[in-house]
Amino acid sequence: LPELQQLTTRVFSQEDELQKMKSDLSSLEREIALKIQENQLKEANPQEASLSHETKLTDTAPVIQLPIKSIEESQHLTVAESNTDKWQERSFSEMRRSSRMKF
Repeated sequence: LPELQQLTTRVFSQEDELQKMKSDLSSLEREIALKIQENQLKEANPQEASLSHETKLTDTAPVIQLPIKSIEESQHLTVAESNTDKWQERSFSEMRRSSRMKF
């Protein structure tokens, strides 16, 4: 029984090598998947492929510029949101008071 306990607690010498090989395999699989995906994109759209290649070379993501809302538009949206919130609060209070909802 003590020999069995020693065997179960002992770290096998090949276990570290196996873990290293597994990590190498997963990194190679990721690399292969990326290359396949790049080739498929190149075949589908040559312009987009060149753009993705350029961003990889510069290590920067393309900048997407969103339109800036005017102050009037943002105020209109906040008023609309507050109106819907008030409507929701009123409807919930009516449901709580309603006798049909009580069991």
